[in-house]
Amino acid sequence: MDVNEIEHGYLYDHVWGLLATGRADGSPQMSMVAYDWNGRDLVISCRSRAAKYVNANRNANVVFAVPDDLDNLTVTGTARCHARGPDRDQMTRRVRDRLADGHQWACDMLDADIDAGLDETNRVIIQIEPSAIHLIRPRH
Repeated sequence: MDVNEIEHGYLYDHVWGLLATGRADGSPQMSMVAYDWNGRDLVISCRSRAAKYVNANRNANVVFAVPDDLDNLTVTGTARCHARGPDRDQMTRRVRDRLADGHQWACDMLDADIDAGLDETNRVIIQIEPSAIHLIRPRH
């Protein structure tokens, strides 16, 4: 999917967003998460028992929002869950490196899990491939 410069900059300039997934009964579930955007996809690190991971693994249709005062960017997309392997490891480092720039407390928590072993700490990745991006900036 093509992302314009303004949308790319907005996603790149932020680190925290809201991930909405669907529970088994169809009701929504939302979590605040740190993410990394590389121009093609969003990646989120969490634990395998987290509702967001369980939900995204069951139903890959997700919505991700990045609010900033009245501005809001919404990504509709498809989640791909990574429980193990080199892709999971590489994407975890992406999130870790993103957090290292100004969010040291969160980076330290992820470093501890990396040091202990991602399999041992049940660390997983939700990768979101956007199908639509919508940016609302009412003051611009």
